[in-house]
Amino acid sequence: MDSSDRDRAAERRATRRGLLAWGGMVLGMAVSYGTAAFFALRYLSPGRRARTWRAYAGGVRDIPRGGSRTYTAPDGRKVVITNTGEGFVAFSDVCPHLGCKVHWEAARREFHCPCHDGVFDAQGVAISGPPAKAGQRLARYAIEATDEALYITLMEG
Repeated sequence: MDSSDRDRAAERRATRRGLLAWGGMVLGMAVSYGTAAFFALRYLSPGRRARTWRAYAGGVRDIPRGGSRTYTAPDGRKVVITNTGEGFVAFSDVCPHLGCKVHWEAARREFHCPCHDGVFDAQGVAISGPPAKAGQRLARYAIEATDEALYITLMEG
């Protein structure tokens, strides 16, 4: 092999090496710009719709008339399910005033928040204390009672 053949072979190797380097650079830039565009569009686009799900919350016979129990949702939220006598209601156990835990008082047919003596009626509307002055109410969840079971509808988030 003479020197001109060696020069041509070296030139071809350099051309292939250059092509691979250029292709790798283009691929890397495409991936990085594509990733940046994805996150920019995700940030700028409106939020996803909240997902809802229906969960089994216990048996109808588990909560006697006038009684209540706390249900822990799959995402960790606590919900107070109450049999008011006219039907079942489900409310968050978090007082909207300062985040204290509310509980059902069957004798008075009210939800009571011990932190600042907040009182909510059986429909979750504040009737006295700081929550009433602020016009607040307990967060309500849809609950369905069948012959045997209670099902609660929860929204993600």
